[in-house]
Amino acid sequence: MGLTARDWLNTGREQSSGSHPALAVSGGGRRPRSAGRGRRAPAASGFTLIELVIVVAIIAVLVGLAIPSYQEFMTKSRRTEAKELLYTAAQRQQQVFTWQNRYTTNISGELIVASISANGYYALSVAAGNTGSINTSYSMSATPVAGTTQAEDTDCGTYTLNSLGQKTVSGSQTTPPCW
Repeated sequence: MGLTARDWLNTGREQSSGSHPALAVSGGGRRPRSAGRGRRAPAASGFTLIELVIVVAIIAVLVGLAIPSYQEFMTKSRRTEAKELLYTAAQRQQQVFTWQNRYTTNISGELIVASISANGYYALSVAAGNTGSINTSYSMSATPVAGTTQAEDTDCGTYTLNSLGQKTVSGSQTTPPCW
């Protein structure tokens, strides 16, 4: 007659009480002792999948709000390059006018100004101003370079400064917020 594993485990207990293992009721009415002797398994610690999904969703929302704000901030901060380029060129134009009694369109020669802004976001151009003659007036423009993030700036677009100190922009915004 074959013994089951449960019968075999209970054999020692039942024999000590004087009964035969073959006559024992399956399980003997008692549960076999576990290795931990009545201790419970420690509760699982960590995060549930739902908690992780909620955290990832919150982070995604925050990133979704932060990235456009950051890009708008960077666009506004790069506009200073256009202003710096125009102010530097205007200062040089006044120096040339003082020395030669005329303005010039020669950006890199007589003006000694770079035709592209420091970080390459704007290109400088000089033309005759409202009098129609470069000798008596000028109009300078800082145009966003194609392929840069500033080329997508529809608010301010191209900055223009003339010999009378008048400032304009070609974008959808008015001059004061951009300048």
